[in-house]
Amino acid sequence: MDASHRTNATFDSRLDGEAVLITVRGEFDLAEVELFQQTVRTAIEGAQAVGIDMAGVSFIDSSGLRAMLQCRADAESAGKKLRLVDSSPVVARLLELTSLTDAFT
Repeated sequence: MDASHRTNATFDSRLDGEAVLITVRGEFDLAEVELFQQTVRTAIEGAQAVGIDMAGVSFIDSSGLRAMLQCRADAESAGKKLRLVDSSPVVARLLELTSLTDAFT
């Protein structure tokens, strides 16, 4: 990562049994997509299931949503499950507006 890059979000992961829980906090936009996708892909490789906790997300744009959808497709291709375990009001609203509320259950 370029030293001048300032991150607007954090991605923490922890193993919980056979699943990995990824906690996302902050602003999830185009600048954060690559790190998010790397974090999720690593989790997919090492766990049976991946949960994403987005309760701490204060902003998400279409690039964040696209990254979520791509990671869901990656998980499905690997025969794994990716689900959203919690979401902030902004994430819930974006999923509602795009008719994707049930896409991560």
